[in-house]
Amino acid sequence: MAGFCLNCGKRTKQSASYCCDSCRSAVRRLRLRLDGLPPSVGHLFDLLCDFGPIEATGYRLLYNSADGQWVFPRRDRHEWISVDEGTSYRSAFRLRPFEIPSVDTAGRYGVQFVRWRRVLSTPTALLSGVYLVPVLRMPSPGQRLI
Repeated sequence: MAGFCLNCGKRTKQSASYCCDSCRSAVRRLRLRLDGLPPSVGHLFDLLCDFGPIEATGYRLLYNSADGQWVFPRRDRHEWISVDEGTSYRSAFRLRPFEIPSVDTAGRYGVQFVRWRRVLSTPTALLSGVYLVPVLRMPSPGQRLI
């Protein structure tokens, strides 16, 4: 039975977690980096590795507040600040390799998986959402949906 690489998503032999040594090293470096961030980000990474659909290429985070529902990152092609790359215009965080999310409020976020602008169904284990703490001091605000 073939598995899928946790870093790049390629097929692996039998039930291996990585397709090659460079992907294994990349995930090891990522885990070391996650150790220096709020624990909620590492928990999100573990959940996405365990439950993210293999066909998904990215993910979005949805936040409900008293003033509406917000999506991170913005989907309207306005620039936002990526933790890894500085300014970005992408409409989803990368799933493989994992991109650290940029949110502006601590709280429970819904997870939405995407592939080529198509929204995939959320696995049951993630339906209750994930608690996250902002990583950046001055993150970009999300886009208000409602």
